Amino acid sequence: MVEIPYLRETKKVKSMQMFRKAVKSATQGDRLGMCLQGLDSKLVERGIASTPGTVPALHSCLAIIQRIR
Repeated sequence: MVEIPYLRETKKVKSMQMFRKAVKSATQGDRLGMCLQGLDSKLVERGIASTPGTVPALHSCLAIIQRIR
């Protein structure tokens, strides 16, 4: 189960992939794709998966972005 706080929803994880290969678990720092049951993909882009309460919520952020060729 995955909790999505800003949508106030909890969804079941159907599958997980790393580099197009199915995996059963992931650890800190892994890049992971998740297929969630009954979630509209237009509502979510990218995010951070973590244990509830371990990552503080940000209301604003200033970032310097440079294009990598």
